[in-house]
Amino acid sequence: MAERVFCGPSHVREACQALGGRQTCQSIRKNAKIVFDGHELDPTSSIANQKEFEPVSVICPNRKVENLALRVIEWKHSIGGRKIHLGGEAGVVLGSIAASVTAPHFEFSAYAYAPFFQEMADANLLEFDDLNDVDYLRVLEHIRDTLGDYFRARQAERSGGLIQDLKDAGVYPYEGEPKSDVEIRERQVFDIATHAVSSYSRDFKRADDPLKKITLGLLREAVRHNPEAIHHILHHVFNLPKNRQDEFSNLLYRTNLGNIISASTLISDRIVALEVLKGMVFSLKHRTSIKERGELDVLVQSNTWMFGENFHITLPEAG
Repeated sequence: MAERVFCGPSHVREACQALGGRQTCQSIRKNAKIVFDGHELDPTSSIANQKEFEPVSVICPNRKVENLALRVIEWKHSIGGRKIHLGGEAGVVLGSIAASVTAPHFEFSAYAYAPFFQEMADANLLEFDDLNDVDYLRVLEHIRDTLGDYFRARQAERSGGLIQDLKDAGVYPYEGEPKSDVEIRERQVFDIATHAVSSYSRDFKRADDPLKKITLGLLREAVRHNPEAIHHILHHVFNLPKNRQDEFSNLLYRTNLGNIISASTLISDRIVALEVLKGMVFSLKHRTSIKERGELDVLVQSNTWMFGENFHITLPEAG
């Protein structure tokens, strides 16, 4: 016989979220019903999307936290605050904390389960304000990093229709498939920025394809070589609202994409410089015709790091 839960208006949302929680409580959820004002509620009708991650182990400073399971549910409507709900293996929520994850335009709840959280709850520490337990903080960092990666991918996925239209029009500045993890991340940032520009800039929407191609090409170069300045570009060039600029800046900050892309660009530029230098010095075709003044010295003075990292910011002598 199904369990019937009768609840008032203030409990409907919490009950729906509870039934959306742990998969290991499947047998309970199958037989549970929520009845409000004589009508049976279906929590799945409020779910826009959901994903359950494979259980993992997290290496912490003092221990190894085993069997950390994570599930995220995207809701169709506002839930009055995004939270991470923590529970033990049995699937019972023991405490909740603010999500603190940058995910513009998403309403979601996250459910994290592990025996570790049961231990914390038994010690009355799970919802202790400003808890500085290093193992607990490391687990939360892992959860938030995982959620951040997930919502960055979801944002890029949402922009997929627009990106396909740009590709069909021949104005998308990338060709083929990404060749590395760094390029995948770079394209995700670019696609999200492009989606933001298309959503809030009337001038971009009305622009002809040649102008769009030039604009997106410049945006790609900014993402590739100076991703930290993207929010300035979105403000001064596209007049993006400040709250949208801040969301995008937080996205870059929390996922360290700016550092990743900048570092990869620095490395690739140095590899190119070394290949050119090698060709100039050792190639039988070029070594007899290359001039020291005006050719070789131009390359070297622009890449003084060749003499050691301590010469990285050295400038050429005026004479």
